[in-house]
Formats: sequence, structure tokens, C-alpha cells
Amino acid sequence: MKKKYIRNKDLVWEKVDNDLVLLDYEAGKIHYLNETARLIWDFLNKKRNSKEIYDYVISCYKGGDGKMEIKRDVRRMLVKMKKLKLLI
Repeated sequence: MKKKYIRNKDLVWEKVDNDLVLLDYEAGKIHYLNETARLIWDFLNKKRNSKEIYDYVISCYKGGDGKMEIKRDVRRMLVKMKKLKLLI
């Protein structure tokens, strides 16, 4: 069974212009998400596996060039977001 990810619902988040800011009151931290992380965050309103996330992010970029680079970036971002407890 593939691992599934979802947003950490304990975080408060706000869109500010084109940015997304996450507030982690428990840890006393503020996180600013880049474009890829924001796409992932927006998509994880329900549990999804990594393939679903990769496919979604790739579909958001026109052309499809650099799919392997996008997959690598998504993989790194998922690891980082999980480590920071932005995802559960």
C-alpha cells in the first residue's frame, strides 16, 4: 500500500497575494511555501499518495518537459514538508 499524505490540520494558513503562509503555533514557527510546495498543499485537502501528487504537479506545468526534475522536486518537497510536520 502506498503511503498517503494530507495537510496537518493543526496549522493555520493564509494566502497573501501569490504566497502561502503557514503558522505553526505549537512549534512557534512560520513557513512560507514556494510554488511547488503551494501546489502540493492545495492538492492535499484529502489523503493522496505520491503518484497522485506527482501527476497533479506535472499537470500544473505546461508542456511536460522536465518531468523527472519535477518528480525529484516533489519527492524532496514531500520529505521536507513531512519533516517540518506540515503534512501527516
